[in-house]
Amino acid sequence: MKHPKLLRITTVPQSLKGLLKGQLSYMKSNGFDVVGVSSPGEQNDFVRKNEGVEVREVAMSRQITPIKDLLALFKLVRIFRKDKPVIVHTHTLKMRMLLAKRVKMSLENKYKINKLFTSQFGPC
Repeated sequence: MKHPKLLRITTVPQSLKGLLKGQLSYMKSNGFDVVGVSSPGEQNDFVRKNEGVEVREVAMSRQITPIKDLLALFKLVRIFRKDKPVIVHTHTLKMRMLLAKRVKMSLENKYKINKLFTSQFGPC
């Protein structure tokens, strides 16, 4: 059976390394195909090695930068089309707003995600 794809998106790689330390490998060991997405940085190599997950690099900024944000959005949409994630977890309001406009999820997929969380982790 194919494992459900989980994307964890952070703007800076320090968040993948520090804030999410241990969480990525935990989710992987519990049946998820985990992919981290963050800006380029040497911390991504640390995450790949120590968490044992794939990390994709997309240049992103915490500031409002329309041109860079648009480029990042196109790259993220490409990742979504390729990976078809079941769960996406972002860590910034800016990223949620960008993705909400472009990534459409059917009610059926929302139901599947809720059911997955309920069955895996107890009632939400």
